[in-house]
Amino acid sequence: MANRSSSSRRGSLKDGSKAEITAYMVTLCFISILALATRLHRLEEPDHIAWDETHFGKFASFYINRTFFFDVHPPLGKMAIALAGHLSGYNGSFAFKQPMDKYGDTPYYGMRLMCAVCGILCIPLAFLTVTELVPFTGAGLLASLIIIFGIEKEEDFVFL
Repeated sequence: MANRSSSSRRGSLKDGSKAEITAYMVTLCFISILALATRLHRLEEPDHIAWDETHFGKFASFYINRTFFFDVHPPLGKMAIALAGHLSGYNGSFAFKQPMDKYGDTPYYGMRLMCAVCGILCIPLAFLTVTELVPFTGAGLLASLIIIFGIEKEEDFVFL
């Protein structure tokens, strides 16, 4: 079995050549910009409730209005959506009854933006994780591109 010390890893920034470090950083910047572009593109569409926004928007309203409710799931994600809604001017008055209900004048963009930012941050994190595990920048790029161009960009909506 071959001995793989950290000093012999091609993907390591610590021991890499200037060209390897430059390629690594350019790739990281490229996938970060691509993540921003794909996740923020047309974030305001659709202008109606999309599936799980019914569930998470309703819980955000409960938090904003300080209404007691019971949920078996951990609250952090719903609290973050509520905070984003509160900071963007949402007052907790929208009913979130069913998918396809129009938002009208309800400021929903802030809640979607918070979820999109979390999705954006996942992409460079995936790149950094994969390039740490596999000593090849191309592997991190491939993993990031798979996430970027996945079947569904669920973080475009108020989902968790």
